[in-house]
Order: sequence, then structure tokens, then C-alpha cells
Amino acid sequence: MDISNEPNASRRLSQERVDVNPLKRKWIEVDYGDLLKVKVGKPSAPRLFKVHRDVIYKKSRFFAAAAAENWIEGQQKIVKLPDVDGEIFATHLHGVYSDKIVLPEVPDTGREVYPAHIGLYLLADRLDDISARNAVMDILFGLWQRNLPRLRDTQAIYNGTLTSSKLRTLL
Repeated sequence: MDISNEPNASRRLSQERVDVNPLKRKWIEVDYGDLLKVKVGKPSAPRLFKVHRDVIYKKSRFFAAAAAENWIEGQQKIVKLPDVDGEIFATHLHGVYSDKIVLPEVPDTGREVYPAHIGLYLLADRLDDISARNAVMDILFGLWQRNLPRLRDTQAIYNGTLTSSKLRTLL
């Protein structure tokens, strides 16, 4: 059915179905034209990501606050994260857009360390992205069912999280 000639067709086409809660579904208008630039990595070799502001705001309270119009980042529409790894941010961004966390497979050798997994959790925690944080914690919990976390993973978690961290509790 072609709805392009119907009144309000453009409005309906610009709406995205967002699962806020699996039991309750809402229609939320998303502005795909308003972009936010995110520079990650060392200033000598930064990676630049362009993200839709409405999409990232719904997932990350950090971005919603940092890019508000009353802050310089919001006025310039650029957020700099020089201490964030570009690959980890790309993985997070994929999760923001697809609602799927894709992390590298780790062979079951009994000596696993999970730097990408823990790095993504720490980034999600920093960006206050609850859904990504919970998803990565579920993945780590499943991995740690077969092998306990290594000392290096435990140290990275304790060095990168607050005392109240749910991941610390899981350890």
C-alpha cells in the first residue's frame, strides 16, 4: 500500500518503533537529520563518528546531558572522548542502532581474558547506557559460568567501576 499521497504520510514515515519495554511499545518521533559528531581516541589519531542525536540520546544519559544546548559540546554538536578506544566505541554504536551486542568469540581454553567485553561494559557504564551495560553483563555472566574471570579482568573491572557497580557484585 502506497501511503506517500496520504496526509501525514511524511510524519508516519519519520516515526520509528522503539521498544522501551517489551510489554509496552511506543511510537516515538526520531529526527534523523540532526547529527552529533563524536571524536574518540588519541588526539594525534582520532576516529570521528557521526551519530543521530535522537538515537544516541535515547540510549545514553551521558550524551543527552553532554550534548545539551547549554553546554559547548551541544552548541558545537561535537563530543570528544580521547581516552575511548575507537573499536570499542564502534561496537557500542552498533549496539545503539541495532539493539544487538556483537563481541568477538573467545575460544574455551580455560585461560580466557575478555578485554573487548570488559571494555564495552566500562564504556556503557561511563555513557550511562543501561541496556548495553546489562547486555554485556549477561554475556560475561554466561562466559564466567564455564570459566571464572582471570585476575587481569577482575583488576580492569575494579579499576574502571564504582564501588556500587553491578558487575563488581557479580564478581
